[in-house]
Amino acid sequence: MKVSLNWLKELIEVGDDINKITHLLSGIGLEVEEILQIQNDTILDLEISPQRPDLLGMWGIAREMAIFLNKSFTHPDFKTYNNISKDVNIKINEPTLCSRYSCGVLIDIKGGETPEWIKERLVAMGTIPQDNIVDVSNYVMYEMGQPVHIFDLDKITGNIIVRMSKKGDWIMTLDGSNIELPEDVLLICDGETPIAIAGIMGGSNSMVTTKTKNVLVESAFFNPVIIRKGGKKLQISTEASYRFERGGDIDITDVALNRTMSILEDYYGAKSKGIIDDYPHKFESRKLDISSKSVNRVLGSSLSENEIITCIKKLGFNIENNNVIIPSYRRDISLEIDLIEEIARLIGYDNFTPEMPPAFEIDAEMTFINNIKNVMVMLGFNEVYTMPFVKDSNVVIANYMRDDMRSLRTNITDGLLSVLVHNNSYGAKNIRIFEVGKVFNLNNEYIEHTELSAIISGVRTRNPLWSSGDIDFFDLKGILEAMFGITNIKGWEISYTYTENYEPGCIIKLGNEIIGFMGKLKQGKIKKLDIDYPIYGFEIDISKLKPTPQTTYKSIPRFPGVERDISIIVDNNVTTASILEFVKKNSPNILEELSIFDHYKGEKIPSDKVSIGLRLYFRGTDRTLKKNEVDSFVSSITDNLYKKYNAILRFN
Repeated sequence: MKVSLNWLKELIEVGDDINKITHLLSGIGLEVEEILQIQNDTILDLEISPQRPDLLGMWGIAREMAIFLNKSFTHPDFKTYNNISKDVNIKINEPTLCSRYSCGVLIDIKGGETPEWIKERLVAMGTIPQDNIVDVSNYVMYEMGQPVHIFDLDKITGNIIVRMSKKGDWIMTLDGSNIELPEDVLLICDGETPIAIAGIMGGSNSMVTTKTKNVLVESAFFNPVIIRKGGKKLQISTEASYRFERGGDIDITDVALNRTMSILEDYYGAKSKGIIDDYPHKFESRKLDISSKSVNRVLGSSLSENEIITCIKKLGFNIENNNVIIPSYRRDISLEIDLIEEIARLIGYDNFTPEMPPAFEIDAEMTFINNIKNVMVMLGFNEVYTMPFVKDSNVVIANYMRDDMRSLRTNITDGLLSVLVHNNSYGAKNIRIFEVGKVFNLNNEYIEHTELSAIISGVRTRNPLWSSGDIDFFDLKGILEAMFGITNIKGWEISYTYTENYEPGCIIKLGNEIIGFMGKLKQGKIKKLDIDYPIYGFEIDISKLKPTPQTTYKSIPRFPGVERDISIIVDNNVTTASILEFVKKNSPNILEELSIFDHYKGEKIPSDKVSIGLRLYFRGTDRTLKKNEVDSFVSSITDNLYKKYNAILRFN
């Protein structure tokens, strides 16, 4: 938007200091892109944001500057026409696309050159004067931001119809282009004959010339969307369409009409025969509530209610019954936060005292979930996201959009398998992926919970320097142990049992509560996916996990440790997890580490027994341990195992 400094100074007192003017404009959000000097005038090229069509005219710019300069904005006087014209009939077929159509009839226009002051301002705006009536319509558009079109009244019948284009419509535009109109373009027609493409360009069959004596002046409000679509379909862009596409002020159409008719009367000797203002559905001003509490919370200020009201009135908004009335030209103000932003802009962002933002509490559940994700990535997994919508489950969506997405998933594993199949088709078989997301089950009511699901496949390692082999159940178990250990989950265990998806299947328990399942996916399940290698996985309801208080850090030990290995023979039904838990509970504090190094069934071991190798690592915090006291600790542990599990030592 080009702004003439000479023109601006006639509307508001801004002074001659161009630096102060540009600084003010930039401060209120109107960036100055370029400054030009044309003869004795300074032209400022401003960047206008799309949501402010009210600033696409000189009056809008002056009105905005007046607010921030605390000065009054004055515009030229012009006549107001109230008598109804009988020379024109208006019919709006599309009231949602043309909400208002104002027009006036003028006769006996005297020919002659355009007044010099209008020429100067058109040149300042970058438009070449045509010494024609059209100069007046261009001038009013730049002045008020409202496009105006003038028809030669003697070339039309006066039966104006606003309608959508239909097949077979043609028009020759003012630039001489003969266009076959596509459907869904808004037209201004004389009866059925198109005489203008609404809001974009007029037709040559109704254009004014230097010989024109009688005119019909049009000032309308068109739906911005239909103008934008029409311009793109026809690949036509004009100064008028640029403004109509951004919306505008529906309450200014009659004002622009009166201004145009006044100039034509005063400078072209025209005589008015009245106006018609077809306004099917009158615009209702938007009303918004605003509270001092909201203003001060958002801005970090301490403004009183009176100070806020003063700001609102200064911005040009009225207040009725504690509601802020938004004027029709401020189409960008639709929410309370928009009003608050305007108050901040008026006061000046630099005038608010900087404050630290208030502290906020981090959601403990999300923190725990993020910790689990980080641990899984640390263990070599890649996180994936799959759709929660599936074709068939017992949780059907009432308003589903697609047949293959009409239900909510009851597990994440199926989604992970689809990712694995996709990667397998590209030759990638060594997969470690996981997902954390919501799953849903219908048990007399809709229940959802957050689940961690993971699958692994392929070889243990592809590095030839390390011993490899296919991934097995114990790799999966080790991953689970590491994940629970790092996230500080205590008191969990696994038990072999029948499960729906895994063989061998295990349930994962935390205390007495089942929190998930794990194992090798059943052959029948993966065979349907055309997979010929084993896949292992687990699924855990992480909403049931209860991490213990965070582990505290200890200093690096000063004294050496002592390692002891023992092998015990116990019944088959005794789990290694229970043995580890028992030993930890019944050992002295100097037992630093405990692990399983062997699990053997076979020769020299009864068929109903299993041999388990325990590795114990002792370390004193205040002294070097002696051999006899370590032996005493080991002896005590083996005695307790015998009493609890009837465990006997194995020596070979």
